[in-house]
Amino acid sequence: MGGNLQAFKNSGGLAINDNTIDGNLQCKENNPAPAGSGNQAASLEDQCAGLGSEDGGGDDGGGDDGGGDGDDVKRYGRITSFPPAPYTGAWVINGVSYTADGSTQFEQAYGAFAEGICVEVEFAAATPTLAKKIETEEDYKCSGRTGDDDDDAEGELYGVVTEFPVGLVGTWVVGGKSFEATAQTEFDDKGGTFAKGVTVKVEFTTDSAGVNRAKEIELKYGDDGDDDDDDDEYGDAPGAEGQAYGLLESRPAERNGEWVIGGIAYLVDDGTELDDAAELVVGARVKVEYTVRSDGTRRAHEIEATDDDGEVDDDANSKLVGFVQQMPAAGFMGIWKIAGLEFEAGPGTKFEQEYGAFAVGSYVEVEYRMEGGTRRIYKIETHVPPGAGTDDDLGKIESIGGQAAAAAPNATVWQIGGTAYSVTPATQLLDRGGPLAVGAQVMVNSFTASDSSRVATRIQAYLEVGRVYLPMLQE
Repeated sequence: MGGNLQAFKNSGGLAINDNTIDGNLQCKENNPAPAGSGNQAASLEDQCAGLGSEDGGGDDGGGDDGGGDGDDVKRYGRITSFPPAPYTGAWVINGVSYTADGSTQFEQAYGAFAEGICVEVEFAAATPTLAKKIETEEDYKCSGRTGDDDDDAEGELYGVVTEFPVGLVGTWVVGGKSFEATAQTEFDDKGGTFAKGVTVKVEFTTDSAGVNRAKEIELKYGDDGDDDDDDDEYGDAPGAEGQAYGLLESRPAERNGEWVIGGIAYLVDDGTELDDAAELVVGARVKVEYTVRSDGTRRAHEIEATDDDGEVDDDANSKLVGFVQQMPAAGFMGIWKIAGLEFEAGPGTKFEQEYGAFAVGSYVEVEYRMEGGTRRIYKIETHVPPGAGTDDDLGKIESIGGQAAAAAPNATVWQIGGTAYSVTPATQLLDRGGPLAVGAQVMVNSFTASDSSRVATRIQAYLEVGRVYLPMLQE
């Protein structure tokens, strides 16, 4: 066959036998790893490294363990410096110098080359400074590895469970990735029940064979998406809610109907709250809070005029925050489905995974631009979902706004109950119990970032219920 043959993210077993391939045979993140033999290709890579013919046909891609019949070695690392396109010349990856020449292969399926980006570099053991291939990789592949062949990568993600074993020990499929859970895996159901469709957080390691091993699986929330009941409150549909920032492009002459904001339609009905209604005119910059309904449409819970553009990098762009429903089959380039909508990622898209790997069920912030009816992604980044942080605290708002925290550069700082919280465009702000203003009592869900700052995932007005005192009964 012509071209490359790739097998990514399959579960349940896969056999690959007796193929003659002009390009590469590459297998990644399959659980279990593919079986087979008798394959001939220009390069046999990753989990397919041992599936060649007995005469050694094909150039064995080896693995992160530095082995393989062809004595090829692979290393993961972050780019320190690299030459401009066509990328031949001197590279520095994790402090190690490599040379790329005219025979070096370059692949950018997981984003464009840039300083700090995770890449996999392949070289022959006999010529360790000459790169045979350099390709971008998922960010977690470079976490936890120090260059030692035996190091496992370390990652985490928030995703939707599609398969899990009876008794919990065995193979799980979460967010489109397979994980092996063992007797050593910690399971935390938070008093609920693991089931298909629920969202969990998985902390995991990835070994040199590409097998993901779950360290902890924690239930975050169930499949409680909006059921078209217009009485549902924003925040009562975890996994289906979000917010967006953009220009109001069209709206009905009357109140109710379809409003188009940043090229996206939202349904306004009698239950939608319209703040500063007189300012909600075509051309105004607005923020909308929404829930995705079961038919894929978005119901607006609140629309307000604002100067906040969601901290877009380009004034011509809009921003949507929501949950990933579908990803490209291999790599990050292609069509993503987020909040019931299709977005397209291309060579210029920036991918940031500071708060977990991309997965089906990930909570993401996507900056995009409408081009000929297509939503083209400028930047997409993961966030901890609303309410999924590790800490819940009650306090009064002391101040709103301030210098952004280092861990969240596109953030303002709110002082609540004596603690500074970074509030980002992805932070869910719920004012159903009253306005979020200085002096208001609020409940804050947050987590501690890598620089020890506190990042708020949700701030909710707190309505204290009155106490009722009953007389004691005496015999």
